[in-house]
Amino acid sequence: TDTVDPGNALYSDIDGVLCNKAGTEIVIFPDGKTGSYRIPDSVIRIADGAFEQSQITSITIPSNVERIGNYVFSGSSNLSSVTVENTIPPTAGWNMFKWTDTNLSITVPTASVSDYQSASGWSDYSSLITGTNQTPAILAVKHLYMHIEREACASLSDLWPPCLTPPTQAVQPHPWREALPPAAGR
Repeated sequence: TDTVDPGNALYSDIDGVLCNKAGTEIVIFPDGKTGSYRIPDSVIRIADGAFEQSQITSITIPSNVERIGNYVFSGSSNLSSVTVENTIPPTAGWNMFKWTDTNLSITVPTASVSDYQSASGWSDYSSLITGTNQTPAILAVKHLYMHIEREACASLSDLWPPCLTPPTQAVQPHPWREALPPAAGR
């Protein structure tokens, strides 16, 4: 971890991350840091390219961040999850997430999804933006459709108990199904 001399008139570091002297702007995120990272609450700006080609897998951007620069996460190929806590989309630069993980998800407050999807800089990634409460519901609906296809259900009443099996596991036949009369069309 790099540290900045406390006497430096221009820069400081917060846990090895290079910031301006006041600690309100992230200037450069070190290449060696991996895993998850939460931006400190003192930060209100993220400089152009600050996280470019970083090795982090997820990041949380707190509600006090007002501006995110150009190419901030560009080339961060391991980055798969971004959580933004601000209800108002921070001003965003160009190509924030260029060349990141193809499965990138951006989670924002549910009530703000449409604001993010239409905001400059964010709109380029509108299909990746979901609300904090949407993901479980989307997974449940996907699982429900998979169950309908697999079981060849004739009606929704054939699905009880729906969604008891996590989407990552195969649906096993239920013993009670044998006692029921066959559904039409099976």
